[in-house]
Amino acid sequence: MISRSQTVISRYLRNKEGYGKNFVQGRPCINDERSVRALKRATGCNKGSTALQLKGISGASGVKSTIIRALKTKCGLENKRANKVLRLTKQHKIQRISWARDYIEKYSNQAIIWSDEKRFCFKGRDGYFKAWQRRFISSM
Repeated sequence: MISRSQTVISRYLRNKEGYGKNFVQGRPCINDERSVRALKRATGCNKGSTALQLKGISGASGVKSTIIRALKTKCGLENKRANKVLRLTKQHKIQRISWARDYIEKYSNQAIIWSDEKRFCFKGRDGYFKAWQRRFISSM
């Protein structure tokens, strides 16, 4: 005699390969995909905001820990402190300016754009064209 109910046995006989593989864990998520997208959009323009501020901006539901969990799991974001960096001293500024002057003199007849940005916009939605900087891949 098998110590299982008739329902369990009939479910097993109906689907032998898939039986026991359809697990639903925990309660359903309180925030649907639409509110998660709104939460992700809110983080894009409010990077320094807290979880509760983002909840108010996006209209998402739940308590602070729910919002933080949604940001980590569904949006792939982490809340990290900004690295503290020393300010440039007067000597650092002088060295940077002299380096730039050396290269400007060296390449003065060529068209060079000086920037520390990864993305340049030229004629995009805001009226500028767009170009992306190539990633340099070292060949070893």
